[in-house]
Amino acid sequence: MTPQPARRPRDRKAQILAAAMECLQRSGYRATGMEDIATAVDLSVSRLYRHSRCTQELLGQTLLSSSY
Repeated sequence: MTPQPARRPRDRKAQILAAAMECLQRSGYRATGMEDIATAVDLSVSRLYRHSRCTQELLGQTLLSSSY
């Protein structure tokens, strides 16, 4: 039997935003790189770039998605 390819979780975007928020809060904007966020979500950096172009964009998305 051939193994099935891994499927992307339905909440991948939410996972990325949660990881980005956690990394940004812990290390700050200047010290957080896309590699840090990718590692936190267990993605390759190239896959993370498919969801977002840069850390600044992820910061904006986390701020927009968070409720105060």
